[in-house]
Amino acid sequence: MPRFTISDIILDISEHLLTPDIRRALSKGHYEGQEARSIKTNVKPDDKVLEIGAGIGFTTVTAAKIVGGKNVVAIEANPDLQPEILNNLALNEVGGVTLLNQIILPEAGKTEACLYVPDGFWGATIDGMKIPIAREIVMPAIGFDELLSRYPATVLICDVEGAEADFFCNPVPEALRLILLELHPRRYPLKVIKSIFDRLSVLGFGYVPFSSKGPVICFKRVGKPAPAPGEKR
Repeated sequence: MPRFTISDIILDISEHLLTPDIRRALSKGHYEGQEARSIKTNVKPDDKVLEIGAGIGFTTVTAAKIVGGKNVVAIEANPDLQPEILNNLALNEVGGVTLLNQIILPEAGKTEACLYVPDGFWGATIDGMKIPIAREIVMPAIGFDELLSRYPATVLICDVEGAEADFFCNPVPEALRLILLELHPRRYPLKVIKSIFDRLSVLGFGYVPFSSKGPVICFKRVGKPAPAPGEKR
């Protein structure tokens, strides 16, 4: 099994999950680099982390080394990656992480959804139109708002291959103070990115420039959510 080391984190990845681009990013230490930097800069030892889109567990390990594994809930929809994550957690002596295998949907009410999985492990999505030749898997699902309520966190790390376009439409728990979000501009137009920023601003979060780069963006809570139309504060 190929092994890679990024900073002090060891990653084993099954050969069949590696594409040339993935291998190159891992070999050069570029894999999830901005996410790791933002986590190290902004996550505190007393935080509780909820990660949506754990991949092979690199950012999971990065966060757990700061807050402890028992304070991390990591979710990965692709069932092929569950053994990879568990192995990489063990390799890096991280225990106690709650690892879940389900799809996170923007809307509530569905208990199952289709996941479309391409070659390699990057890019699994709930939008089959983006990767029409992908393998289709029916997986357990939960709505985004229900997830935030079920697993209270102070930090949200989110990389969901475009599903974020419809997240953050409702108030989030008051304890949530930090959001690290990867945008996917190839999957939607600029107006969608504006809408995401607008929604987070309404929820009381401000953009953190020096912890953001390219599509990886950081938001910190800077105030209370804006009142709804007609609501008095």
